[in-house]
Amino acid sequence: MITVENARLRQQEKAEKEKAAAIKRAQKQIQAAVNKAKAVLNRRGISARKAEKQRKQRVKEIQSKCEFIPAEMLIPIPDPEKHPSPEDLESLQPPHNLIQALLILEPIASTNSCTIDPQILALDSQIPDIEIYTTREAAEARYGLGHSIIVDDGENCAEESDSDCSCISADSIMRNANFVSID
Repeated sequence: MITVENARLRQQEKAEKEKAAAIKRAQKQIQAAVNKAKAVLNRRGISARKAEKQRKQRVKEIQSKCEFIPAEMLIPIPDPEKHPSPEDLESLQPPHNLIQALLILEPIASTNSCTIDPQILALDSQIPDIEIYTTREAAEARYGLGHSIIVDDGENCAEESDSDCSCISADSIMRNANFVSID
């Protein structure tokens, strides 16, 4: 006997499997398109190297006969693999329509989510006067609206960098968390 809950669970599982299969297909299509562009560029590079080799050989033949070398023979044939043009670089990028389809199926984590370095979280437990919250709302939930909360988002730390001599620089901390001072 199938219950409503079981039917919904099966539908959800089926939808997740279909979504995973669609994501896999989109990733495979993206990889195939990139590989195809690389193969085309490789073929063009091979033919350019062959043409350059033939050009050099003909120039040597003409020089050995002490004849006049045409100006177009003196221009080297560029290798598109070694020195790709902007168009070649663009062709190596995955197709935008496939990337868009993949992003619809598998959205990137939102910018509101925050990854905090474990070393910074360790500081929270080592120093009793500092509490680290990732959002103002978390601090207000802990202490309520009656307390004065100071948020440091790191905008005034432009002159500091990760190369400071401290083991955890201010820049890396500012990127990972907002500091809240409770008065």
